Amino acid sequence: MDPTDPTAGPGPINPLAAEPEGTRQLQGLGPLIAKAQSRRRRLVLAALAAIGLGLALIVVGIFLARLRGLQVLQDELAAFPLDSASGVRPGMAARTLEAPGATTAVLMVHGWCSGPTDFSDLPERLQARGFHVRVMRLPGHGTSPEDFGAQTAEDWRGAVRAEFDDLAARFPRVDGVGFSMGGALLVELAAEREFGRVAVLAPFFGLPYPRPFGWTVGGLAAGLQRILPYVDSGPGVRTLRCREHEDEFLKYRALPLAAVVQADAIGRAVDRDELLARVTEPLLVIAAPDDPVAGAERSLDALARTNSVEPASFIAESSEHILCWDCDAEAVKNAVVEFLLVGE
Repeated sequence: MDPTDPTAGPGPINPLAAEPEGTRQLQGLGPLIAKAQSRRRRLVLAALAAIGLGLALIVVGIFLARLRGLQVLQDELAAFPLDSASGVRPGMAARTLEAPGATTAVLMVHGWCSGPTDFSDLPERLQARGFHVRVMRLPGHGTSPEDFGAQTAEDWRGAVRAEFDDLAARFPRVDGVGFSMGGALLVELAAEREFGRVAVLAPFFGLPYPRPFGWTVGGLAAGLQRILPYVDSGPGVRTLRCREHEDEFLKYRALPLAAVVQADAIGRAVDRDELLARVTEPLLVIAAPDDPVAGAERSLDALARTNSVEPASFIAESSEHILCWDCDAEAVKNAVVEFLLVGE
């Protein structure tokens, strides 16, 4: 075709020349977009598979922990028969140590899941210095993990209150010595009753662990207790640095999560400004910086929020939680005796 011929019609249309440049670029990106979408789908599927696997592992872990906890419970029930006379495990019964002519009684309250052995020979030392000593046993302790898990925070509060009232009816002055949760229970009672002097060892004001999504340890335990009623706390004592007397410290190995819920409730109830402000008695707090259950910082903070007329503290630098059996045991027990003797 002669391009100079005015009678000639239009030539054939080139489809590529007719398309805009932008359209041709988009068509070139099509395979890349499809590839990216495919990759995104694979990533989503992989993430869902990982989540599914993680959930499956959690379910299996809880199931195995449940079986382990129940097995440890049965082993513990078989290994520790109750004493026929006292109805509790040997060495875990409440004790009364009398001192002739005593005018001051000392109420000693042990910690969570253990018993009167928490205090080592501190009761005998106090008796030797002229104090009438009552080492109580909290309900559910020293019997069985099943009995322990059936108790409530109110059961423990009521037992401490009843022991105090009995001593207060017979002695002009009642002092208190508490360990861990027993220390928290005494601080709580000191806000409503009048003690002479109070010494608390590693007082428990709630577990010092992270709270993911705002959940407390007690809240997590409450959610799991139906499917995981008991957990195995393991052999031996983990919160003890000097272990030569480890076998003398008695505790439950099968721990009911129901009891964890109750202990957490006590710790959070006591760790309140309004309650601590009503504590006016002379108060000694003994704590250890490396205590994984009741650290020194939290204990000293609680002491500072009281209105104690004579606040005092002692730091057990070389110990963890079980202060009367750990590396600083002698210094700890001496500090308690000296503090109570000031008021005599």
